[in-house]
Amino acid sequence: MNRLPMGLRVAPELLHTVTAVVGGAPGYSAAPAETDVAVFIDNIRHAGSRTSVAASMRAVDNRAAAAGAQWKAADTRDLVVAYPFLGVLYDHETKTLRLPASFLRKTQRFLDAAEAGSVRVVDIDAYVGRIVHGTLVMGVPLGEWWFLLKRARRVQSMVSAGRVGLDDAIPVAPAFVAEARRLQEALAGARRWCPVQLGDAWEVYTDASTDGWGVVARSAVHGIHVTGGKWPPEMRTLHINVLEALVLNEVAALLQPFRVSFVNLFIDNTSVAFAVRNGYCAPSAAMNTAAVSYLTWLQQKGATGTVAYVRSAANPADGPSRGVFDTVVQRLDELRPQHVQVLRPRFGRRG
Repeated sequence: MNRLPMGLRVAPELLHTVTAVVGGAPGYSAAPAETDVAVFIDNIRHAGSRTSVAASMRAVDNRAAAAGAQWKAADTRDLVVAYPFLGVLYDHETKTLRLPASFLRKTQRFLDAAEAGSVRVVDIDAYVGRIVHGTLVMGVPLGEWWFLLKRARRVQSMVSAGRVGLDDAIPVAPAFVAEARRLQEALAGARRWCPVQLGDAWEVYTDASTDGWGVVARSAVHGIHVTGGKWPPEMRTLHINVLEALVLNEVAALLQPFRVSFVNLFIDNTSVAFAVRNGYCAPSAAMNTAAVSYLTWLQQKGATGTVAYVRSAANPADGPSRGVFDTVVQRLDELRPQHVQVLRPRFGRRG
């Protein structure tokens, strides 16, 4: 290929270094201790309280001005839920990746031109570069589309032999177009679940049974931590909703030694999930106390979070609540978006 996929000609290592210095990434430049800064190529993301994020972004503007770096003011977005970077769209509520509309529009334009009869050689280069990027990011097996790559290789052989030039238009076989359209449909519908966040963010699963409780916590920085235990005899007569709420105390105990910036909490009990979401549970004083205690702990840690319902059959904490710990990693690997129902975050008491 004449145009390497994913922008390899722009020396991403150098661009990453410049971006990291401007963004104040750890090891490159000083950043406020209470602010997490994640640096990607051509993208800087700040996570933390509104005050600390505002201060951190002002520092970025100052460093950028000193370095002579410029960007459009419209490219800065505050408190967004889903945003594109590196050619993908990440949704923080569902924790999923998908390809943005701009990517699909470009590949669709190529298909429309190919279906009309012919395309330029350079456009085939660009198209193959995009599908290589798209399939790798979304986890779509590229080997299933070998005909497209084989056709592109033949075209490049023609270029190398001097039979065609990069700006020459060449006919496209109907079989190539048909296979490309199937790939377009696969990429347009692809969703890849990426629940683990960067920095000191945690993905936490809780579960309770009438016998015991379990907590599974995972962090990109601190790894996987699992805990569980048995209820004392006097607690086993409590309602299961109350027991599920009491496990929140174990979450705080497990994560207390660590730095925590964000907790994405997964519970397989809707009553407790909504109690955490709303900050109170009117029918149950015990659930209300547990929910408020958890939210207070989050606030004391300087962290924020969300809560979601996870199906019991897919909950990694189900095993530890019953004294079984060897299924945790397998269940974490098998989790999919359809196993989770996201509840829109709304922490704190109702006003």
